[in-house]
Amino acid sequence: MLVELSVVEQRYHAVMEVAAGVPVTQVAARYGVSRQSVHAWVRKYGQSGLAGLADRSQTVTHTERPFLSVTSGGYGSARSTRPVSVTSTSTISDGMKRPPRGPSGT
Repeated sequence: MLVELSVVEQRYHAVMEVAAGVPVTQVAARYGVSRQSVHAWVRKYGQSGLAGLADRSQTVTHTERPFLSVTSGGYGSARSTRPVSVTSTSTISDGMKRPPRGPSGT
């Protein structure tokens, strides 16, 4: 009977094979991954146990993005500041445009 293992269980079995003396290259070939991945699993298991073998998302959430304070009146204005999410250069440049000059060009 075949049993499907979770990703963490597969990585744990790979780590245990390496700990038992099986060469990393053989373990990597058996699990269809690079030897660097197996080395990373061994390192993460040593640092964090089973939790270290879980998948972690590499995407940045909205709340993790840096914020830049830009004046609501434009560049150089003394008005109150508002947070601006730094997601693209257009967002930064839109918030930092100079206010229009008066008719005399000043």
